[in-house]
Amino acid sequence: MPSESPTRKALISKLPSRYRKAIEVVEASGGTVSDFALNLTVSAEKNNLADKDVIAILKKHYTSPNIADN
Repeated sequence: MPSESPTRKALISKLPSRYRKAIEVVEASGGTVSDFALNLTVSAEKNNLADKDVIAILKKHYTSPNIADN
């Protein structure tokens, strides 16, 4: 897993634990959640988007060599 910048850590720390856990799972499998997706997720959370919409954002903007995109 790449080292996290202070900005990235700050973005992740703003997210509810259910999203932080999803990011940890993706990154533990060798994938990466982009900073763009993290920013969108923080914004979506502030605007009370439904969980399914936030998860869709995360799914759309991650790369992973180990997880098949269904």
